[in-house]
Amino acid sequence: MVQRVTTRKLTQTVKQAAPEPKKVIEFSARFGFVARGAVYIMVGMLAAMTSLGLRRHAAGSKAALRTVFAQPAGSILLGALALGFAGFAAWQFYRALKDPDAKRLSRTPRAALGRRIAYVFGGLVYVGLLYAALHLLVGSHVSVSDDADARGWSAAIMSYPAGRWVVGLIGAGIVIFGFRQLYCACGVGSVEPFHTRKISKSARLWVQVLSRFGIASRGVVFILLGFFLIMAAYHQKAREAKGFSGALQSLHAQPQGPWLLGIVSAGLISFGVYQLALAKYRRFELN
Repeated sequence: MVQRVTTRKLTQTVKQAAPEPKKVIEFSARFGFVARGAVYIMVGMLAAMTSLGLRRHAAGSKAALRTVFAQPAGSILLGALALGFAGFAAWQFYRALKDPDAKRLSRTPRAALGRRIAYVFGGLVYVGLLYAALHLLVGSHVSVSDDADARGWSAAIMSYPAGRWVVGLIGAGIVIFGFRQLYCACGVGSVEPFHTRKISKSARLWVQVLSRFGIASRGVVFILLGFFLIMAAYHQKAREAKGFSGALQSLHAQPQGPWLLGIVSAGLISFGVYQLALAKYRRFELN
């Protein structure tokens, strides 16, 4: 009898000591927002250097990871980013499964399905960044160029029957997502919920300005990414596909390109700062 009571007390103690699953999810998401913000700030800064003539080519996320890894204590910083990528991927997959923000967003089946698909793709992107970060940490070869990655997977898909249509549909989906970002930037789309009691009115106004500028800039980049995929599918030439760095570089190649790239790079930095604000002030309504 005494042993049974002791076992019961031990079980209760373990349950009380163990963190709640919702708290773990929230912590993972906040840590993920920090990592996401850091990467966007890095990409934006490298793009700004290109617009100022201090770099030859704009950089994507993988080049940003290599830049972090090359710094003093780079392995520690990159390891922290890797953990953040894992946390953000887990948060996106949780959203795809539970759709915790459905109460404040459109509940129509089509809108809910679109959100879940976007969450899955978002999670896969950060799984890819986690994979790249881990390969750098263990000294394995990893592709430096986002363009090479885009050409590689689009070529692999187009090698199958009807593969070009799949690539074209992916490109169209990315273009639609990009325009959706522009729609959100106008203040008429979905907005991330904030703890209004934890952030001042003036700070909330600045975050709103940064978020709209950043989301709009990100939308422009995604429209370009989708357009290049559509062109690759149309011409059946995977080499026409571009990644994040290629999309930024295409802006730089236009008339008044340095100005265009400078504006977009400032927007990407703003988006990164917005992610840091989300890490601190976002309100989570977990199912």
